Formats: sequence, C-alpha cells, structure tokens
Amino acid sequence: HTHHPSSPKFRTLAFGGGREGVSNKTVIQLPPHTKPHPHKSGYNTQMDFFFPEDNLNRATPEETKITTLTAQPYPDARRIRVNLEITPFQKRPYIEITLTDADNNEIAATSIVEPLSWKLELTMHIRGQLNNPYTLNAKLYYPEGPTNQPITYTFDVEPNPDDPQPAAT
Repeated sequence: HTHHPSSPKFRTLAFGGGREGVSNKTVIQLPPHTKPHPHKSGYNTQMDFFFPEDNLNRATPEETKITTLTAQPYPDARRIRVNLEITPFQKRPYIEITLTDADNNEIAATSIVEPLSWKLELTMHIRGQLNNPYTLNAKLYYPEGPTNQPITYTFDVEPNPDDPQPAAT
C-alpha cells in the first residue's frame, strides 16, 4: 500500500505568527478522521481553543481599522468597560487607548500589542474627581506603518446615588 501525495495523511492546522523573518508558528497534525464537533464535548474530542473563524476576509494592514469603540461606566463610577472591535486582520496591529476628562487631562491610558482577537473588552479606571464629559481616543497602528486616524467616543459618568463615593486619590 503506497501513500499518494495528493491524499494527505494528516490534516494540518497552523496558527501563530511572528515578526517578519521570525517564525513562531505552531503546527498541529491531526489524523484525517478527526473533525471538529461544534456541539460535542468530552475528553480530547475537539480542539476547543482560539482558532480564528475560517472563511473571513482578512484585512491588510492598510485596510485594518477600528470599527466600533464604546464605553460603559460601571455602577461605582470609578471604572469603565471599553469595547473595541477591529476589522479581521492578516497581521496583528497595535492599539493605543487614552481616556481624557472635560479639561483634556489624561485620566488613563493603555496599549494593546498584537491582540489575538478583533473583539476586545477591557476595564479602565477613573482617577480623581468626576469631570464629565469623558472622551476615549483609540488609535490603531503598525510600528512600521501605516497609522490610522484616531477614533473617539465621548460619554458621561454618573455616580450611582446608592453607592458611597470613595475618597478621591
């Protein structure tokens, strides 16, 4: 029995990436009879970790952009939940997010380096006294270019009268 090269002995799954010229790809070879079972669970019956959805149009760095930026204050009025979506990408971008108050003082900032997903959720903390309105500013870029125009989202944070306000730090 000879193995014909056009009928693969294994299904190959590759994921990962890396900087140009540096490979950190992981390849998993599965016997051809193993197929993902979306609704089946149990020991070793499927690979249940972050494989990106197939058949998505992946944007080039020039086409990759932030599509959604929203913020929702937590009831304590000291933290905000930030939701960010970007176009599905071929190459993982960098994202800078800043939170400023009504006087344009920077209240919080974060950097996201090469996110694995294009749907991101994070928490940012509000320092000092409340000073509405607040503005989130998010910029997507690649260190070697291109850089997109920042997008902004402006909102108010209203303290919950039932929650005692912590002392400002």
